[in-house]
Amino acid sequence: LERMRFIIADSDCPLIITTKTLQANFAGAFSSSAIATIEELFTDTVAPLPTIVTAGTDPAYVIYTSGSTGIPKGTTNVHCGVMNLMAHHKDFLPVDSSDRVILFASPSFDASLWEICVAWAHGSALIVADRETASDPARFSFFIRFQQCTITLLPPSYIRLLDQDDVARLKTLVSGGEAAHADTMRYLSRRLRCLNAYGPSEASICATLHFADPDVPMGHTVPIGRPIPNTEALVLNQHGSL
Repeated sequence: LERMRFIIADSDCPLIITTKTLQANFAGAFSSSAIATIEELFTDTVAPLPTIVTAGTDPAYVIYTSGSTGIPKGTTNVHCGVMNLMAHHKDFLPVDSSDRVILFASPSFDASLWEICVAWAHGSALIVADRETASDPARFSFFIRFQQCTITLLPPSYIRLLDQDDVARLKTLVSGGEAAHADTMRYLSRRLRCLNAYGPSEASICATLHFADPDVPMGHTVPIGRPIPNTEALVLNQHGSL
């Protein structure tokens, strides 16, 4: 609750959208923000949304990272950053309207934005893994198979807990959020398209990508890859110099 209070105050958030089940958590605690429930918004009496024209440099979303100091830090990302990433993914993943993309990550993690945008920007189906499914590797492995999912982004440590035969049913597996495991990527890259993604929240989710080519020997570590188009990656030494 303290983290939530800080984020709402820091962002000067005018409206909180929640559910009736969680509405009581906000009662009296966030008097500076209006509170609406999803149930109230989706009624027959809701007026059509106004047409809003946005520029590529306009803010698309604000997401709060944990912050290296322990204090949440808000990061504003613009529309062109997200759309640049999606334009690159269309052919690089690749992704199209036949795909079924898993929504695995928590909304508080920008990986969820990657999942939503990859699906909806390309006309794909977004397949939601509920909390019970995502927290149980065996159940999630079955979920991949039963839902005939084709694309997902997962933490490397979680990938290792899954049934590898079920993972291999995917078309594309993206590893991200922490250092990838070379042995896992080496094994899976022979069975499906495997990518290792890297990027801070400030870089619109993902800044670099590495394709794990099964025909190219892999060492003990998995590279973070090359910058996506219109992105530059600079390597600094311990003194902060190029």
